[in-house]
Amino acid sequence: MKHIVIAIIFSSLSFYNCKSKKTVLILPPKSISVNNLDGSAVYTIIKFDESDRIFKDVVPANLNQKEINDIERILENSIEYYNSFKNGYIDLNLYKRQYVAVKNKEGETEVWVNCFCQTAGEKWKTEIIDIDDGGNCYFNLKINLTKSSYYDFIVNGEA
Repeated sequence: MKHIVIAIIFSSLSFYNCKSKKTVLILPPKSISVNNLDGSAVYTIIKFDESDRIFKDVVPANLNQKEINDIERILENSIEYYNSFKNGYIDLNLYKRQYVAVKNKEGETEVWVNCFCQTAGEKWKTEIIDIDDGGNCYFNLKINLTKSSYYDFIVNGEA
């Protein structure tokens, strides 16, 4: 009888363990701040070109929709941090973004995010916008998607 009770307990535990496998939840970004009320594009993906000297020792990478959502979430967090210091205010709804994605030597996906509030026509969709000065109308940062982190957050200076 004792063996039957032990067998039932182990069977129950085995069944419970099968049903309680760890579930990985992929949460959506807390909000994606995009101003597309006018139907205009908010971001563009530009293929990495070694002549841009944004990254060293990398190869171009592609981005999927989940990675784009992750970029937006990390970008939004970086803006919240920047805005908390009151050295300017950035409203992400007012910015266009350029994403340049690469794989580094460790196989991690990194993205250079270039943001700007003024565009010169449609060339921002295919050419890197590089402006000296301009204040917080122009800023960029690098995001390591593999580590869910950002670095090199740079806001342009005033003229």
